[in-house]
Amino acid sequence: MAIPSSGQIAASALITELNRTISSGAFSIDTAENGGYGTINTNSRARPLSANPAAFSEWYGYDHDAGGGPVGPGRYGELMAGYSNRGSSGQAGPLESCAGNDQARIFWEDPDRNWWTVSVYRGTNFNVFAVPGWYSDQPYGEGFTVRYWTGNSWYTSPSLCTI
Repeated sequence: MAIPSSGQIAASALITELNRTISSGAFSIDTAENGGYGTINTNSRARPLSANPAAFSEWYGYDHDAGGGPVGPGRYGELMAGYSNRGSSGQAGPLESCAGNDQARIFWEDPDRNWWTVSVYRGTNFNVFAVPGWYSDQPYGEGFTVRYWTGNSWYTSPSLCTI
């Protein structure tokens, strides 16, 4: 049984998912995400990152018993995108994003598809969407794509960064 993909995650749910018992002693979320209670199942579509700080939210959708092939290198795309948190209308947001002064790293599944045509996420476990805002594969003025992400879907049509 996998960890739910939303809502509150209890330590007891992680303990059960990792096939441990509460009587096994102290439980550390950091030890868990680093494989200290058993190897993290790379066949699970969602899995925690080993980077600190550790967080319960990294476990959304994790399935310790998942089978099949892993989502590994080559199955996702990654971009350090130009970013602006200005609203979904007007020109300031797209222009700021295309300028690339602020940036955000985004990930998406299947690198053969363009980032602006699929959902984008904060990490390679694909269980937390990227934050809302304008994203571009800038630099400014060189004809790169810009689009507004609502936090769970694309709001605008893709367009080119222009001066």
